[in-house]
Amino acid sequence: MKKILYIAICAALLVGCKDNYKDWSMPQSNPQNPILEDTVTVQVTPAATSIDFATYAADSILLFMTDDPALRTDSFSVDMAGENAKCSARIKASGTGRIASADLQAAVIAMYGRRGVERTLSVTVGQLESARTADGTVVVKYTSNPFELRVTLVSPVISSAYYYIGTATDGKMAVDKRFAHSGADVYDDPIFTFTFAGNGGKEEMWFVFTDQENIKDDWANLKSWDEVYGYVGTETGTSGSFARRSQMGAENSFKVDGKAASYTFIIDMIEQTYEIKSE
Repeated sequence: MKKILYIAICAALLVGCKDNYKDWSMPQSNPQNPILEDTVTVQVTPAATSIDFATYAADSILLFMTDDPALRTDSFSVDMAGENAKCSARIKASGTGRIASADLQAAVIAMYGRRGVERTLSVTVGQLESARTADGTVVVKYTSNPFELRVTLVSPVISSAYYYIGTATDGKMAVDKRFAHSGADVYDDPIFTFTFAGNGGKEEMWFVFTDQENIKDDWANLKSWDEVYGYVGTETGTSGSFARRSQMGAENSFKVDGKAASYTFIIDMIEQTYEIKSE
């Protein structure tokens, strides 16, 4: 099963929390060669105000335009901040004001996680220029006024809880068959696990799983068996993809032979994949 490595996203080459960012173009200072800084505001025109990745499929985004003569035309830094974000982020823009769609998505994930709700970002475009003088190195920070960008990621709806239904519960709903979870935000940690005992190989063990929203208020049964999850494909295996029965038009219950002492059923609700481990 494909594991999601969120740390890899935050440590990507051009995207990450600015708290850990050290600008490659900033000269290093020493007492004999002090660095003098100056900040100049430059003009850019926002070209994008809202991006919804449910409908936007292009590889890049024209984020802004500028013809300010003070700026070079090779590349820009784009700083992003947001209310209640875990951190700010910095990505790279081309000389024409384009950013990679993947970089923007990775920045939003680093700042807020993968939840598919609209995020409002404050965006600032900048460049650094430096020149050596007799008095030291002068660094000019060219920076734009901030502008607003609204971004919505695409992610599946993830429930707060999932439940095993199958041979180990006589095919009935059972409150105590809830999948284990870390307790973190489900979009930061979409992995749920459930461990159940084998039966000595007496018979095959069939099972499905469902979400909290498909359970009736009295816990006696399900709202709809069409909304339980089964495997995708022609036969169940120890790993693969899953979907709701209503999406597949088939039952497709998971299956193990029951011979192992125990089985751990692992589901990844972002990737919509599963793995079955036996012990």
